[in-house]
Amino acid sequence: MTVIINTREELKALINKNNIIINDDLIINCNININAHIKAKNIKAKNIQAWDIKAYNIKARNINANDIKAHNINANNIQALDIEAGNIEADDINVCNIKAENINVYSIEALHIKAAEYIDAVNDIKAWNIEAFYIKANDIKANNISIDHINAKNISYDTFCIARKSLICGTIEGRRQNALHACLDQPIEYIK
Repeated sequence: MTVIINTREELKALINKNNIIINDDLIINCNININAHIKAKNIKAKNIQAWDIKAYNIKARNINANDIKAHNINANNIQALDIEAGNIEADDINVCNIKAENINVYSIEALHIKAAEYIDAVNDIKAWNIEAFYIKANDIKANNISIDHINAKNISYDTFCIARKSLICGTIEGRRQNALHACLDQPIEYIK
């Protein structure tokens, strides 16, 4: 049975020992800012600020939020036609697949972004470390990047940027004097 929340008070009533655990779908029709962990099968919400967000799947036609802020975002799959947010900020983002027709996010800022398959972003990805099978973005800014396939307009990294299978970019630049970037299986392909 889907749980529908329309006010902050209704949501606060679900908190038990700093946890909101829903064994079904959760729909939140108000902006929330709570000091608690949220766990549900599927989550649909406006703006979420929470300690941790855990869901088996986050599925929606459109995911629209001004800001998504959490210590950790853990989901098996995030699927949507459009994902639009001002900022996504988290210590860790752990997702098997992030799939969307369009991802329009002003910035994704995280210490670690881990995705087993694909990360597609229209604007910028900023992270301490990025690990994924495939990444596509206009600009990537990170300390360390280790990915099978990279396709980006501009890449800026601190220590190293290693693509195992393909690296396609307009520019790539390390910020340290002895920074290293390479593609292991083929030459780097520069695009205009």
